[in-house]
Amino acid sequence: MKKKFSIVMSMILSATMVFSACSTGANGTSESKAPESAPATTAAESKAPETTEAASDGPKLEGELNYWSMWNETDNNALVIKEAADEFMAQNPGTKININWQGRDIRSTIKAALDANQVDLWDNAAQLIGRDYKDYAIDLKPYVEKAWPSTDGKPYIDSVQMPLFEALYYYSGGDMVGIPFQPDVMPLWYNKDHFEKAGITAMPTTMQELLDVCAKLKEAGFIPMTVDDGYSLLPFTMYVGRKIGVEKASALVQDKTGAGMDDPAFIEAAKYWETVAKSGYFPETVASNKYPAGQNEFASGEVSMYLVPSYMVNEVREIAGEDFPWGAMELPSPEGAALPNTATIFGAQFFMITKNCANPDLAFAFLAHLTSAKWDAEASKRSMAIPTLATTEWPADLSVTKEVLQNVTQSIPWASDMNANADFTPTFKELLTKLYSGQITADQFVADCKTAVKGG
Repeated sequence: MKKKFSIVMSMILSATMVFSACSTGANGTSESKAPESAPATTAAESKAPETTEAASDGPKLEGELNYWSMWNETDNNALVIKEAADEFMAQNPGTKININWQGRDIRSTIKAALDANQVDLWDNAAQLIGRDYKDYAIDLKPYVEKAWPSTDGKPYIDSVQMPLFEALYYYSGGDMVGIPFQPDVMPLWYNKDHFEKAGITAMPTTMQELLDVCAKLKEAGFIPMTVDDGYSLLPFTMYVGRKIGVEKASALVQDKTGAGMDDPAFIEAAKYWETVAKSGYFPETVASNKYPAGQNEFASGEVSMYLVPSYMVNEVREIAGEDFPWGAMELPSPEGAALPNTATIFGAQFFMITKNCANPDLAFAFLAHLTSAKWDAEASKRSMAIPTLATTEWPADLSVTKEVLQNVTQSIPWASDMNANADFTPTFKELLTKLYSGQITADQFVADCKTAVKGG
């Protein structure tokens, strides 16, 4: 894996960051750029453990930390974090971890808290780091290159699945400013039983082959695929982003003259999904599908395929049950695409330590404990999430995504950054729903997008 990513990294580290991608959730929205004058750097900014022994067997840990979390207090993820924090404090009686459970509202609250020096460490999605938070965080390189009590004598960085740090580098412009947790990858999910009954033995590797698969599924009596308003951007934007590359795809929706919609890739994607709609490959109810309708249709066996990140498995576990025939593959790229099938959305939540944290050594010691083998396994099992550590066993239902993650050669931002125009995105999603449901043609879709992006 390291060898595969070394090729990608030379491109990533020299690239200009152009992303304003959304978080790994159903309703990602763009936010304003971090203020140019980030909180003043303190002595804590560059402080790091002087030696490996100091990190493992040095002076007794003491101090208090204020941690702001993107989880709701009742989330399975939050329950694991709280238990890990309680254990850490019990093992280190001179410490106190104050957790402020912000939930998804953290996007609207964290910057003010960071500016007011109310935060020592916090978490958020990888896609937001480079654009909004990097200037608030310390460089963690001195910390991840050392061993900790939870890393069995190895440097911390060697214990983590490498694609996760590659995602961090991608979004942060090559800076080590976060520690991964609860990673995810976006496969095209499929129902193995449906595929078997339809006589499908080979996974599609082109968009034309995907249409052929849809035809076989429909002939066998299945609804081939679904989508809902929460993830309506993904099928279309993955097509365009793969076809011409993310930077060009993002520029299309930011061109307020409307000329971007004349790009052949945009038109080609519209015609492709028009074909899917006209062929009856979506449910008849797709026009009214509100999140989480799509993932529920898939988990209940009503449809055969659904494009969504891997955290969906946790969200539908009660609907799917224990014996659901999970299948996962890479979404194919269109013919002549700039990016291969192995370029996809993947990432994680990341923990960051603020430049104004008075005790960064304590903060990282807590993070090393929180992401140790014990708690990584607990988080993976109870939250049905991909493990952070390379040695942690994967949940059975998610193991089908392991090959997808290991094959990743490039990270694509959410919606190929085609949600970068916040004024256009709501209308974009509405028009995509009309396209997927056959209410408008590809030509009408392109014309309506041009009108909307111009502010009409």
